[in-house]
Amino acid sequence: MENPYFRSRKGTNQAISRVQAWTIISDAAKELGLENIGTHSLRKTFGYHQIKRGTNITLLMKMFNHSSESVTLRYKGIHTGRYGCSCSGPGSLTTKGSKN
Repeated sequence: MENPYFRSRKGTNQAISRVQAWTIISDAAKELGLENIGTHSLRKTFGYHQIKRGTNITLLMKMFNHSSESVTLRYKGIHTGRYGCSCSGPGSLTTKGSKN
């Protein structure tokens, strides 16, 4: 990794570990009174909002290393059907023919 977002104190240009990232996020969430928040929560929230903003599903699929677009949509709580997309998460996605 050339330029890590979160640098470790252990060496020049080294990223913090996955476990350390989870600990930092989890501890911060607990201080705010939130439970069950970690790195996976951030990953899913990022994906959900990118889909809502219209980011290309194939791009997200590659970023998340998913095997198909349907896995990415399902992973984000979005279900596809004959008539477009619907979302079980907060807010709603624009569907074919809707004015959302």
